[in-house]
Parts: sequence; structure tokens; C-alpha cells
Amino acid sequence: MNNPTVINPKNYVWPLALLLLAKLLLAAFFPLTGDEAYFMQWAEKLEPGYYDHPPLIGWVLWAVGQLSDSVFAYRMVAYFIGIATALVLYHVARPLGKNAAWLAAALYVASPMHMLQFLVTNDSALLLCCGLTVLSFQRALRYGVGRWKWPILGGIALGLAVLSKYFVLFLYLSLLIVAFMRRKDGGLRHLFVMSLVAVPFGLQHLHYNLTNCWNNVAFNLLARSDTGDGLHWDFVAQYLGLLVYVLMPWMLWYLIRQRQRWWRSELMLPIAVGLVPLWLFLVVSLKREVGVHWLLAFAPFAYTLATAFTEQAQRRVLKLSIGFGATHAILLLLVSAIPASLLVQHEKHGDYAMFIQEEKLCAALEPWRDQPMFAGGYTMSAMVSQLCDMPVSALFGTSKYGRLADNRVDLRAYDQQSLVYIDKGQFDLTELSPYFSSIEVQELDIGGATLSVLIGQEFDYQAYRNHYLRSIEQLYYQRPDWLPPAACPFTERYFPPEA
Repeated sequence: MNNPTVINPKNYVWPLALLLLAKLLLAAFFPLTGDEAYFMQWAEKLEPGYYDHPPLIGWVLWAVGQLSDSVFAYRMVAYFIGIATALVLYHVARPLGKNAAWLAAALYVASPMHMLQFLVTNDSALLLCCGLTVLSFQRALRYGVGRWKWPILGGIALGLAVLSKYFVLFLYLSLLIVAFMRRKDGGLRHLFVMSLVAVPFGLQHLHYNLTNCWNNVAFNLLARSDTGDGLHWDFVAQYLGLLVYVLMPWMLWYLIRQRQRWWRSELMLPIAVGLVPLWLFLVVSLKREVGVHWLLAFAPFAYTLATAFTEQAQRRVLKLSIGFGATHAILLLLVSAIPASLLVQHEKHGDYAMFIQEEKLCAALEPWRDQPMFAGGYTMSAMVSQLCDMPVSALFGTSKYGRLADNRVDLRAYDQQSLVYIDKGQFDLTELSPYFSSIEVQELDIGGATLSVLIGQEFDYQAYRNHYLRSIEQLYYQRPDWLPPAACPFTERYFPPEA
């Protein structure tokens, strides 16, 4: 029989509290990132869905935005989801005792997964929904078939996970494995009830796709999977390195060394949710690159395995993890304090210098605040929109990422109108000139970074439609043959049948 967890929580309260304080400071002072600004654009308008991903994070941010639209307020969503996840892990591991539950939660708080989770991402919404689903399913298995409260609550959490990110499929597969293994405890019946409760959430998302060109499906399953033929062993190597980083070398060492100790039937569910998706991501890495955020919703459950380590191993793993978390906090806080002048020679200096000098950037653009403004990609448009509180949309971009403006902005309204176009660096005027009758360009210095501003007269919508919009329609708004027909506002707006 495994030894009980002997970690004394009182010895680690202050170090963990300091890590939480450091995360709060990071939420307040770390520079805004492009992806964060893009998700904050979602929050400007409550919609049934968005181009890239399921909509839950957009709905949550919209609700927060009714109180405050500051970056810090939005980041508090991720911050408190991290704390909630630690509490979920505590209750998931509670059948092994209070100290074991505390160890699982403490390891998560000290982990890279938690220390990096102050940024706004849709993975945060999946993390919380995943945790609540696991906890509800565990309670359902524990209390038997006569208690329907937990399967119903689990179904609601599962449905919200469906509206968070498509990685919910990996969660569901893990639940299915455990349900089959625990079928004598009603596992399959509980999962069936949870699935029924989750169906309306799935139908809402299906309806959005049926009325919006299958946007989410096309983006996540088609556009993002185009990595060419053959296997990518470099992606596999990167992913294995990522696993070592996320699960932490010392914990992996003891997992291997004490592999005969860590299986516990009480933790069958978190073990499955923590490990099955990580194995599946290994298969995925053969074809495409796996990012660290992919693991955010699943890796925390793997930390519960440390509850089976020996006393000495538990102490070492927790101490080293706290030190690892502190290292992250210090480095990230140092990054937050780096002045732009120190990075003049760096290739990314323009991005960094421009966006951390918010007052200079916004003051430079103030003369054109009341004019229609566009930028050369979703990062620039989203960052300027959020930092300077001015509406900026994307133009002259054919990237598969960040196509929110395709549905929000009707470019027909700007035909023969004057507009402002901004981007970092210098413009290729041979590419931009054909779409205006005349242009004027100003290059502004933003603390060492170059921001180019083009004032274009008489925007030629027809020329832009025939070249850029047609290319975008062919790339991102063509229905795959294996999907049923769907309404497509983008095509109906710009390329109606009679056109």
C-alpha cells in the first residue's frame, strides 16, 4: 500500500502566496500581447459565435467589459480561473486525504502552466470547464446512479467546454475510457446523462456554423492543419521537450523511478484526463506543431500523480517546483520592466517598442482618430484598438488568423471614401497604390520603432474586391465537399449570385 501524503501545508503557504502575488503583478504590468488584444475585440460585441474558435471566452470577456474594459480587468478572468482550477484539483484529490489534495493544488500553483496563465486566452475557459466536468463526473461515480445532480452539473460544464475549444474532444475521450472502466459504478450511464445535457450547447455551436460558412470547423480542422505531406519529426522533438517543461523534469524523474507506486483507483479519472490527451498530442505532433497552450486544460491533472510519491520525493518535487515558479515570475517581471531602448537591435524591437509606449503611439495617431482606420493584420488592428480606444479594422491581409473583421466590417461602405491605413515598418507602395486615386505616406517614430501611416483618397472597393476579397473567399469561405451546405454572410455580401 502506498504511503499517505505527509506534506505539511503550513510550511509552504507563504511561498505559494508570493507566487500568486507575482502573478497579480504580471497581470497588471506585463505588456499586452496581440492574441490578447484580439480576444478583447471579441468582447466589444456579443455574438453567437466568432470566426476562429467557439465563443465562450468572448461571452465572458463581454460580461467583464460591462464593468471595465481595462487589460487588467480582462486578465483577472485568467487569474481567477487559475485559482479556481487549484481548488478543483484539491477536491479531485480529496479522497486521498487533505494533505494529498493540498499537494496536488500546490504543485499546480507552482507549475509553469499556472504561472503563465495570466494572459487572456480561450484555453482558460476550457481549463475551468474541463476541471468542473471532471469534478462532477468523479462525484457522480462516487455517489452512485441515484444522485442525478452531479451528472447534470457535469453535463452543463461539458456543454460549456464544447463552447470553449475543440480540444473538448480529447476530454470526452478520456471520460469515455473511464466510464467504460467504471461501468459497474454507473460510469456509462452518468456519461450518457452528461452528454444529453451537453447537446443543446453543441446544437447552438452547430447552428452558428450552419449560418456562418462552417467558419470554426474550416479554420480548426482545415486551415490550421495544412502542414504539407510527410511526418515532422522536428515537431515531435519540440513536443517532447514541451512535455518535459510542462510536467517538470524532477516530477517526470520520480514518475519514472516510482512508476509502480503512482496508480491509484481513486485517481483513475484525473490520471486519464491528465495523460490521455498528452499521448494524443504526441500523435498530432507528427503532422503539426503543438503549442504550450494546448496542454493547459489537461496537464494540471497529471500533477495529482505526485500524491503517490514517497515522502522524500514529495518534498523535493514541491520545493523544486516552487523554485521553478519563482524563476518564471522573476523573469517575466524583468521582461515587463525592460525599456524599449535596450532592444533597438532586436528584430522584434519595432513591435515591442511601439506597443509598450502606449502614450506615444496613441498621441501619434490622434490626428486621424475620427477617420476610418485600418491596419495590415489582426495584431496591429487589435493592439491599436485596445491600447488607444479607437476602432481599427484589418485590411490588405490574407492570413488565416484573426479574420474577425470579415463579418464585422462591410467594405462596400468605404467605396470612393478616404481612409487611413497603418502598419509597422515601411510600405510597399507598388502593392497599395492601385487601390487609391492618390496616397500620402507619413513615417512616424514611436520610440525607435517606425509606424507608417498612409492616407488614401477614393478607396477603390471594386479593385480590392476582385483581388483581395476574391482570394480570401477562395481560401477561407469555400465549403468542403464533406460538409452540408451552410449560409455564408461573407460570400452573400461580396459575391452574391447575380454579381
